Amino acid sequence: MNEQQKSLNKTGIITVLLNTVLCLSKFFAACRSSSLSILSDAFNNLSDIGNALLILAGYYLTSKPADEKHPYGHGRFEYMMSQAISLMIISVGFNLFTSSIARLRDPKPLSREPFIIPILLLAIMIKLFMAFYFDRIYKKTKVSTMEVQKVDSLSDVTQTLIVLLAYIFSPLTTFPLDALIGLCLSFFIIYNGIRILVKNSSTLLGEKVDESLYEKIEDILNKAEGIKGHHDLRLHSYGQKIYGSCDVEINEKLTLKKVHDQLEVIELKVKEETGTELSLHPDPYTENKKIMNYKQEVKAYLDEHDIAFHDFHYNKELNTYFLDIIIPYKRRDEEEQVKAGIEEILKGQKVRIGTDRN
Repeated sequence: MNEQQKSLNKTGIITVLLNTVLCLSKFFAACRSSSLSILSDAFNNLSDIGNALLILAGYYLTSKPADEKHPYGHGRFEYMMSQAISLMIISVGFNLFTSSIARLRDPKPLSREPFIIPILLLAIMIKLFMAFYFDRIYKKTKVSTMEVQKVDSLSDVTQTLIVLLAYIFSPLTTFPLDALIGLCLSFFIIYNGIRILVKNSSTLLGEKVDESLYEKIEDILNKAEGIKGHHDLRLHSYGQKIYGSCDVEINEKLTLKKVHDQLEVIELKVKEETGTELSLHPDPYTENKKIMNYKQEVKAYLDEHDIAFHDFHYNKELNTYFLDIIIPYKRRDEEEQVKAGIEEILKGQKVRIGTDRN
């Protein structure tokens, strides 16, 4: 078990213990006071215990090594666990919503007990500590469930604070303030659950990796010896592991062995500095005057249309020019017109034009 795994397991155990203390104390307070909002707060802590147990199981599964069915490991199980947490948060919110509506229709007075306010104050302090602790672990490990737990803890702080205020001021009015606060909290909890659900759904669908990682890798490629240019840098996240690929332009006169050695050095540097498993694909770079003249003409034409291109080369075996143009999604209707313009420049030559989107 590595240090990160030990840290996450320790965090999970601490989360279970603290939420158990909060849950039991709030259930006791709710039973003595007949407060719906305090009872809802206790149920919220009960769901936090279940979440922590799920996350502990999730950490075990995400740390499993790659196997035949999962060659990239099990890192994305982390996002599935976050989805489960968000659904439980939404469920708690809906239960609180229905209970609050029922209490608004049939109000009940609250019992005043001297120990309830200290219990709620202690709960706020514990949740603030937990939010700070989760934030620290998230910055250290970059595990998304830690960020989810931090957000949930901060929402719990707000919820318990409102519950405390409702309990303090309820005797000053005949209005069922406790039930109204419970109703408002239900919307807040549901919103947080949906927000987490949407965020992790986007990640599971294949959300773009953080832009700063692209910039770090591109900086390494720009400074690498022998690389004339690069394009099609693609990165894919599998939990804490990032895999990627990129096309790099290398002098066509170099031997295969020389190209292999150069790319291997660059891949190792990317791995050491960013932790990314990057596979590089060599594209031939030529200084042939005829080919370079055609390339400059195509570049001038595409610059007029504010369109980028890459991988411009001539395949002698096929007697064909190849290139890829980058058409933004919102300008896809211009694709055929742009291709026709390139074919006009290369008139009399065989040409194959691919299309990338951005």
